[in-house]
Amino acid sequence: MLTEIKNYLHNHQRSSLLELSRRFDVNSQVMRDMLKVLMRKGWVKQCMKTPRCGVKCSQCDVITVEIYEWIACDVCTTCPSLRASALPSY
Repeated sequence: MLTEIKNYLHNHQRSSLLELSRRFDVNSQVMRDMLKVLMRKGWVKQCMKTPRCGVKCSQCDVITVEIYEWIACDVCTTCPSLRASALPSY
């Protein structure tokens, strides 16, 4: 399942914990634990909430604003940061 999650994030670039949990039909804590494995491997990062998030209304469910993002790898030519326009010219 880790490979499927990795592929999903690679294709979608970022997703909330809620979206991932629903997509893979697991509870949010199980998904969070799997995402931690992918973060340790350097494939995924957790996006930080903006300073205003939770200050004004505090009505968002935590799993809807807990966002995970694909990190471009050095061997993947489809990642946004490695497309031809982003590569240095020599």
